[in-house]
Amino acid sequence: MCTPRKGGKTVPRLRSLMSSLMRSLRTMSNGVRAPRSWRSAMTLHAPAMWVFILSLVLVVLAVVGVFVEIPFVSMYAFWIAVLAYVVLALGNFLTQLKSA
Repeated sequence: MCTPRKGGKTVPRLRSLMSSLMRSLRTMSNGVRAPRSWRSAMTLHAPAMWVFILSLVLVVLAVVGVFVEIPFVSMYAFWIAVLAYVVLALGNFLTQLKSA
């Protein structure tokens, strides 16, 4: 813990320490970049509307299946929610799903 000394020199010293730390973090974050091959390897796109709706329907079905007894859905509600996430993730990665 930092307690003020006689003359109040602790607070300015703490401020200068924080400002130098922030300066070094800014230069570090601006100076470090991923290689070009990594940046171009993964491009994300907004999913098509039908992919988003399908994912939303699956999640709602899974949540309702937890609270209301629905055959098959209630038994596998967690996996249906995971499937909804996978469908949405594939919709972000694959551009071929937009044309369908």
